[in-house]
Parts: sequence; C-alpha cells; structure tokens
Amino acid sequence: MLGQAHLFYEWNKLEDAERAAQEATALSEQLQNQTLQTQAALILIRIAYARDQKSQVQQRLISLLARLPDQQPLSYQVKLCQLHFLLLTDNPTTVEQQLAPITARAPAVPVYIQEQRELLQAHLLVVQENHRAATALLSRLQEKYQANGHGRTVLQIQLLMARVQYSERRSLQVRQTLQTILIHTHTEGYLRLFLDQGEIAALLLSSLQRQIYEPALARYLQSVLQAFGPLRTTPAPLPDTSQTLSPQEQRVLRLLMADLSYPEIARELIVTINTVKTQVRSIYRKLGIHSRRELQTTIQRRRLF
Repeated sequence: MLGQAHLFYEWNKLEDAERAAQEATALSEQLQNQTLQTQAALILIRIAYARDQKSQVQQRLISLLARLPDQQPLSYQVKLCQLHFLLLTDNPTTVEQQLAPITARAPAVPVYIQEQRELLQAHLLVVQENHRAATALLSRLQEKYQANGHGRTVLQIQLLMARVQYSERRSLQVRQTLQTILIHTHTEGYLRLFLDQGEIAALLLSSLQRQIYEPALARYLQSVLQAFGPLRTTPAPLPDTSQTLSPQEQRVLRLLMADLSYPEIARELIVTINTVKTQVRSIYRKLGIHSRRELQTTIQRRRLF
C-alpha cells in the first residue's frame, strides 16, 4: 500500500495516493507499526502541500512529531521534512539555523533518511546561491548514489545541478542535464519529481521545448509542463500593481513569485544581478514590505496573481 501511495504520488494521481496512504495508515494502526504509520502520514502531508494546503502542512508535522519519541530516527526524519517545507517557502536562514543542531544530535539513521538530509543540505546551498559549495556537494552525492543505484535521488540531484548551471549561465550544460533527466524519467511517467521543485523547474523545462526532437520525449515534456498549469511568470497585467510597479518591476515580481534566485532572474531578463537587486528594493519599497516571505503574504492578500 505504501509503495502504491508513493507511485500514485509520483504520477500526480493525488486522490489515488491519498487513498493508498489512508489504507496504509489503517493497516499500521492494526499492526501497531509506528514506522508504517509515520511514513503514511508523511505521504499525506506531501499530498496536502501538493494541493496547496500549506497551512495544514506544518500543523500536521507538529502533531506528528508530538507522537514520536525525541532523538529517534523517525522524529529526525519528520524534522527534516519540516525544514524541507520551510525551504520551499523561502526560509533559508531558518533552515540553516535549525539544520546544523539537529544534524549534530542526529541518531544513527537508515540510508533513506541520510539521503533526505544530504539533499536538504544541497538544496539549501542552491537557494543560498552558494554555487561552488552546491556543485561540490551535488557532484559528490551524485557519484555516491549512482554507485548505490538510488535512481530517484540521483534525478533530484541532477535537477538541483541544473538550477546551479542555469544560475551560472551554462546553457549547454542545463540542456544536457535536463535531457538526461527526461530520458530516465519519461518511461516511468514521473511528474511530482518536477512539480515539487516549483515553477523554476517549469521555466527550465520550457527552454527545452525546441530542443527535443524524439516524439516520445517531446510528448512527455509537454505532459510535464501541462501538469504545472498556467505559470505565474506568463506575461499578464497585474491589476493591483499596474499603477505602482513599472513593467520591468512586474516582470521581476513574477519571477520572484516563481522562486527564482537573483542570478536566475538576471539571466531570464538579460540584466545584471545589481539591476535585479535595485528593482527588488524598489518593489519592496512600493509594496511596503521587507522580505520575500512578506511578499508571498502580500501577494496572497492582495490577490495580485
């Protein structure tokens, strides 16, 4: 049941994944199996996040942690999941502050939890735009997990590597990395692998549309892009800001909301990073905010998208 839930989730069949995870939960209660119960709960939390029920995610994680003994592998895994979702909502400073101490106190954990920790560390470096350290860690992890046959983990590593390459304007390497990923994922029909990366993955994949000539790969790429739905970065007027933000600032705003870093925005708009920083400061000033986190709240409250 748990395996089915994972597969359905990966195919973005969220209702089927939810049903399988709930069945696994019921079985875990009958067997009094805390490990199975925790893994099923984490899948349900991922489904909630995929459905944009973000307010429920942290509440469920806190509730789940309260039921687990501290300093146990399962509680450590749940804490890593908490940090993962915090990172997705643009809280790298909080993640960095909390990751170091829980890693230092971490118990001996199974390999799959080690993978989660290492992927989180790499993702954090990417978000922090520490490209040299991110590249070094990702290269080391790719070699390690390829040797161990951990295919999906390798694909996640390669997606993060593509983000670094994109930030460093290595267009050829970006295309090569993404094509390699698509070759390995199209037969499995993976969708959440990309969707869980956010709109940055859609923007990267969009750049491949004229580069893929093999029909099966082209169809798969199109299905992945369609799964994202309309991108917030698609040019469209922003009614609540059209009188205050310039057209260029509106473009920067859309890319900020797509979770792009400053170098990624600079590359997308063909401007310097300093220009992006100046425009972001102007956006923040005009909207009366001081951080990207406040920006997310403001966008939701004012319904700017």
